Order: sequence, then structure tokens, then C-alpha cells
Amino acid sequence: AMPDPTRPCRSCGEAMRSRRGSWEIEGLDGVLVEGVEVHRCPAGHEDVTIRGLGPLMRQVAEAVARKDEALTIRERRFLRNALALGVGELAEVLGVTRETVSRWESETSRQTMGETAERFLRTLVLIDKPIPERLPPGGFRFVRGNGTWTIELSGGPDP
Repeated sequence: AMPDPTRPCRSCGEAMRSRRGSWEIEGLDGVLVEGVEVHRCPAGHEDVTIRGLGPLMRQVAEAVARKDEALTIRERRFLRNALALGVGELAEVLGVTRETVSRWESETSRQTMGETAERFLRTLVLIDKPIPERLPPGGFRFVRGNGTWTIELSGGPDP
């Protein structure tokens, strides 16, 4: 991998080297995006570049909303963020208190989300308007593995 003179490290300022690699989507367990540009400086700081991130995250949110199993705590939070709603805004839409939404998303509370509220959250994601951002050249596809989702990106120049 060659140093990328246009990409200094945001932490230390050193030149970063770029390569193709993978990135785990924050907030979701076992969702890995393959074929992203990974930039790493000599000190070990990493950054990623993903072309078409908006449409990709939209597709991930739709896949989560369509899954058969109950939503996990992290998936509830991910879907709320995918809708660009704050805790209070989602509470208002669902007709519950802000504290209730916070408990649904708390790792320590473990409060379950009722079936009706969960169905409504999923529906909000599925009827939300698509993000107007260009897809990466060649697009992407989802591959389900042993308890994981892999998103393979294609197209674009190799570093």
C-alpha cells in the first residue's frame, strides 16, 4: 500500500497508507462491509472510506427491519439512528415517554419493546424515503453467513 498524500491522519497528522479491507458497522453485531478503503497511519490509527454510504446504510436498515427475529437492543438503536430521530422524537412518534425509549436501548435495563411498538419502528424504516445519494460503481450485495451479514462492495479503483 502506498501513502495517500491527500489523507493525513486526523489523530497524529502522519501520512496514511490505503488498502482494500473490511469494516464492521457500528451498532450492529456481525455486519461487515467488505471492499472498503482502509487508511492506516504508522501509529496504528485507522479511518475508512465508503462510497455510497447513505444508500448502503439504508439497505442495511431495511434488512434489519425485515428480519424475522425480535430486534436486539443495538438494532433498535441502529434503526432509530437510521431514521435520524433522537430519543425524544421517536418517543413522540410512538406515543411513549423518552425514558421508555431509553430503556429499550439500554444495555443494562433489558426492557423488552412491545410487539406493536417494534412493528411500528420497523414500518417507519420501511416507508422512509430513500436517501438521494449515488450508489458506488457496481453497487453492493448482501451475503448471509454463519450468524453474520457481509456486504460486498464492487467497482471503483483499487488503491
